Amino acid sequence: MKANHKKHLAQVAPSLQANQSAHLPWYLQSRFQYIIIALVCFAIYGITIMHEYALDDFIVIGKNAFTQKGFAGIKDILRLDTFAGMTEGNIQVLAGGRYRPLSVVTFAMEHSLFAGNPHIAHFINILLYALTCILLLQLLKQLIFPQHQLVAFASALLFAVHPLHTESVANVKGRDDILCLLLFLASANFLFSHFETRKILPLIFSVLFYFLSCMSKEFGVVLLFAFPLLFGMFYFKNNFFHPVYIIHLLAMLCFIVMRQAAIAGNGGTVSNDVFNNPFYGLSFSEKYGTLFYTWLLYFKNLFLPLNLSYDYNYAQIPYVSLTNLFSIVSILAHILLVIAAIYFYKKQNAFTAGVIFYFLTFGIVSNLVFNIGAPYADRFMFIPSVGFVIVVAALYLFLKEKLPTRFSLSKYAIVFAFLIMLTATVYAANRCRVWKDNDTLFLADYHNAPNSVKVVLNAGLATLNKLNSTTDSAAVLEQAKYYFQQGAAMKPDFADGNFNMGVIYNWQNKTDSAIYWWKKVLQHHPTHAKCNEYLNAYALPILNKGLQFGITQQYDSSIYYINKSIDIYDRNANAWANLGGAYYTIKNYKAAGDAWSRAIQLDANNKDANDGIRFLRANKLLE
Repeated sequence: MKANHKKHLAQVAPSLQANQSAHLPWYLQSRFQYIIIALVCFAIYGITIMHEYALDDFIVIGKNAFTQKGFAGIKDILRLDTFAGMTEGNIQVLAGGRYRPLSVVTFAMEHSLFAGNPHIAHFINILLYALTCILLLQLLKQLIFPQHQLVAFASALLFAVHPLHTESVANVKGRDDILCLLLFLASANFLFSHFETRKILPLIFSVLFYFLSCMSKEFGVVLLFAFPLLFGMFYFKNNFFHPVYIIHLLAMLCFIVMRQAAIAGNGGTVSNDVFNNPFYGLSFSEKYGTLFYTWLLYFKNLFLPLNLSYDYNYAQIPYVSLTNLFSIVSILAHILLVIAAIYFYKKQNAFTAGVIFYFLTFGIVSNLVFNIGAPYADRFMFIPSVGFVIVVAALYLFLKEKLPTRFSLSKYAIVFAFLIMLTATVYAANRCRVWKDNDTLFLADYHNAPNSVKVVLNAGLATLNKLNSTTDSAAVLEQAKYYFQQGAAMKPDFADGNFNMGVIYNWQNKTDSAIYWWKKVLQHHPTHAKCNEYLNAYALPILNKGLQFGITQQYDSSIYYINKSIDIYDRNANAWANLGGAYYTIKNYKAAGDAWSRAIQLDANNKDANDGIRFLRANKLLE
């Protein structure tokens, strides 16, 4: 191991010494590069400092009971499921649970210190992202590309400007992604320092930061394997074991124990909701055909990140079989990537390392092993894109070496890289603008993901929010209705879409249409609280009218109105009990018995219905 260590020092010493030299070109000086990266990050994301909370921010901040307690809520954040703060008790919102307490702890602290100011939260996200990019640059320069400092700088810049990262940075909740990668990179840099100096303090910091990376997001667990990958390939020259990794393993196991305690009671039950289990009910061919199709979409968006959206759920990504052309292309592309990684192992092992890092980190969000609750998301590429920028840099170095010396690749590469990064910067900055708040995001992304039921529904809700600032409420309601009708056609049993259709018709004083849509919700979701409440509110006056006719002994009219109220809302046990009483009075004992039986089904303790059934049976009036 010492021999390998000396060999590494012999290779990197020139670049390290040059780095410290006063004669180093200005564009290679670390201080200059750090400043440029920080400026680029703030240039792209600075606009978000003026933004409000949006999307999942309300889960971990605005509507999270623990976060709202500030410092007092930290103990609950650390001991319970991450989403427990938005439920009563430690109820897991997603199968298998989620334990990512560190970012939520920072939100709680911000709530106490800054009264939950979203502008402060956005600023902190940008600052953490800039630090992440700087630490990535440091690792690339020291470990992976020590002889190619400018290439390392370009790779870190490519990571900084990549538009796929906008969701993780512009959405405050995305801090879990940022912290996970930031703390892993800090851990790796401290580990490099330990290997270089043999001092214990950097090792302690390395283990601590790795543990905190795990506490930020479960991604940290698989990042444990990145240590032997990176240091084994670039520091110890294919010696992939070192005793210090055992300490990191113990830190990871400590996290696992804490996680299991926090999510205790969640057995990982398979959800039958396509919004939490996107492949539910699909055949083997459809599930894996669609899954591999999403893998190709990730490839596409790494190279050409257009039409990005906060949601790609049902049915934005079509279900396809394993025989679909795109699925086949995806499978072949990934196989070729593996073959290329094997081929480049000796020739350009940075390419191989980038590919392995990509597969290592992508595997946990690929849906191949775990159901992650979504078929696809931009934020899932945040950490795997580190592998992507390493691969791009490695391919450049390979081509530079193989092309004839008369062809100056560097000259063209600088121009091409500048144009790519400028384009990415502008696109990412424009993408940040739509994250201003929920309404802006929902309406903007309707054009990017018009086949997502959630996107369509949220566009309708954002349109309804315009009612408070418009004089043409009729036009606003019609526009919102357009979105909800589209969602209802895409998924007829979608409760939220159908419910909101009823709300709009109710506002338009079209009672029969409102009742139709709310009853449609109850066909598939009988416990929907609001639909039950609203339908009962419409049915109750009609029921009372029927009861008044009963008091005046106008039984035919009483039965008519009670039945009419039941037709609107058939889950009121008292309505059925009174209907049974009216039928009994006119000696229609069978109808009376049926009505009382239905009342007992709805409320087993309904006294009138139980007394009526017993009387019919005692007097042999019921067959």
